[in-house]
Amino acid sequence: MLNLDWPALQNGSVSPGKVIRAERAISGKVHGTVGFRWIARSPGFEGAALRVDRALLLSLEDAPASMPAWRFFKGHYYAVWAYRSSASDAAGRSNFLEKQILEWKPVPGIPPVAAALVLLNRASQLTEDDWINAAADPAWNEKDHFLEIEPIEEQLQSESLSKLIEAGSTELSALPAPAIEAFYAALRLGIKPAPLPHDRKPLSPLALACLLLPLSSQTADRLSLAGWTPSTVVDPGDGERWDGTARLDKQPAIDHISEADRCRAEAIRTFTPALASRPLPSVERLLQFASGNQRWLPADQLPKRGGDLTPFEERWLRDAVRRICRDASADTQLPAHLADARTRHLLFKAAVLEAACARLFNLKPTVSRVEEVLQMWSRA
Repeated sequence: MLNLDWPALQNGSVSPGKVIRAERAISGKVHGTVGFRWIARSPGFEGAALRVDRALLLSLEDAPASMPAWRFFKGHYYAVWAYRSSASDAAGRSNFLEKQILEWKPVPGIPPVAAALVLLNRASQLTEDDWINAAADPAWNEKDHFLEIEPIEEQLQSESLSKLIEAGSTELSALPAPAIEAFYAALRLGIKPAPLPHDRKPLSPLALACLLLPLSSQTADRLSLAGWTPSTVVDPGDGERWDGTARLDKQPAIDHISEADRCRAEAIRTFTPALASRPLPSVERLLQFASGNQRWLPADQLPKRGGDLTPFEERWLRDAVRRICRDASADTQLPAHLADARTRHLLFKAAVLEAACARLFNLKPTVSRVEEVLQMWSRA
């Protein structure tokens, strides 16, 4: 099933005949030599002159792991696949990170997030085989020596792109929804680097790319994400290089989860692009009422309907009512008279919310006092 109506793919098209051409490079260490270097690169690779190697740093890189990264830097996009190098340097040290790098200059009509899916997938298939057989060449003692390799070309096709998205979405669906919601909330709040969801291991290249899909193209096209932090110590500078990283250290709690964050998380976890769009303004207003401290909606502040409910919007409204009712019955350790007042106020708030749903969308009430609220509005 083709499912390409994602917000991040709307600034271009995916049609037969389009080709993604990317320059290529490999960075790391070579056996018996000193320092990191460009091991190989294609003739048109501009990253060496741009010093993209610095922009691709992932903290100390002293705990190598196979992992992807997607970097926007100086008008270019870089798809990276990093892994543990097999090299030992001149001092006998090992345990380095080697990086396969694909460099893409944006082309009008091709969405950058489509390029991310295709190029991250391709980068993960590349290995050290391009240079390892030449590791004994004495020319490596020259600090500027590198091997010349060919750029790559990939066809951009709707069916193959849809399969890549489905594979990445399937992986994300196995992660806890709150972790994905927190990632989108952190992006929205400007927290850098935003904590990427993970299962105590690196995200796959396709899962990393799929996190961009529910975002607007204006946002997604400028983000840089790393699917892991291959380091025993997190470098504060990561927040300057990366908008989001997956890491094992304790992350700050993010309390301000909006309905838009929940929509995006559910969209990518269920492979449902339509969910990535904002809910109807009327639904969003009711959900804000549900999550805020307000306990009454005057008749003149009721939102206008604005359209028909989707099944997902109905579910969000029903869930909001259930959350209020659960909160009403929670043990608060308050004195009995205060606890009783709080319970009555919250149950009335649930009735107000359901009355609004009944009035705007003809939803059948599930709690008491809804008719009372509707009559109060009719008399106002």
